[in-house]
Amino acid sequence: MPLPSCPKKIVNRFIIFLLPIFISACSVEDPYETGPSEQQQEETNERDNVVETIVPFSLQIKNTAGAPVANLDVKIAGNIHQTNSQGTIQLNTLTLGNYPVEITHPSYHLFFTTVNVSDKHNSEVIVLSTKTEEEISLVFAGDTMFGRRFMDPNITTMNNSVPDLPDAIINKSNAATASIEITEYVKPLFFES
Repeated sequence: MPLPSCPKKIVNRFIIFLLPIFISACSVEDPYETGPSEQQQEETNERDNVVETIVPFSLQIKNTAGAPVANLDVKIAGNIHQTNSQGTIQLNTLTLGNYPVEITHPSYHLFFTTVNVSDKHNSEVIVLSTKTEEEISLVFAGDTMFGRRFMDPNITTMNNSVPDLPDAIINKSNAATASIEITEYVKPLFFES
């Protein structure tokens, strides 16, 4: 049995009616317009609670002979701490994360590292090697990329473009000054102040 034919005008109107429906069904949701989903907000809240958890951390400094180095100033996350008679520093103010450690002392080679503070990693032992007057220390660095990792972690980007948002650490309007600000902790390693 043959299908009844429709007038061309009705078919065209029907296509024009359906076209916006198909186009809207294919559109991609922009996270900047809709905000985070309930699941994303829960994940953000959970991450914030974890990040704010204080973890007691112990740092011990020894020399190459295994003896503790007492009364040594150690810069951790920008604050100076001094080792006790066992060469240990007890830190009860750090939250989960990575923290820069800097040790400068005329008797030892310059020492820089990053310690990770977590539930599974709450102590670190650093071994310093002694330095003679004839020796110098050189510091090198590899590739550095500023960008997505320094963005606001709550922001979901759909591509590699840098959104111009006031909450971002680096954005289009402050890229030059923000890049200088995020290198403030490594600058002293390369330039004498």
